[in-house]
Order: sequence, then structure tokens, then C-alpha cells
Amino acid sequence: MCDRLHEAVRSAGFQYATLDLKGYRQGSLNEVLPRTAAAR
Repeated sequence: MCDRLHEAVRSAGFQYATLDLKGYRQGSLNEVLPRTAAAR
């Protein structure tokens, strides 16, 4: 499956691609902040 996905992305004209295995989650960038900073 990885090879097929790689070939599809390459044939679409992309040299590099990333895959977010958790998908879009609102507020996910705040996970690295300390709790006190994220509460503001």
C-alpha cells in the first residue's frame, strides 16, 4: 500500500509529501505548550 500511495503522490507532481496519522485536530499545536500558557 505504501508503494502505491508513493507512486500516486509522485505522479501527481509532488516530490515530497507528509501524512498526518492523527488527522486534523483543532488546538493540536497547543499540545507542546505548558498548561499555563495554553489556558490563556
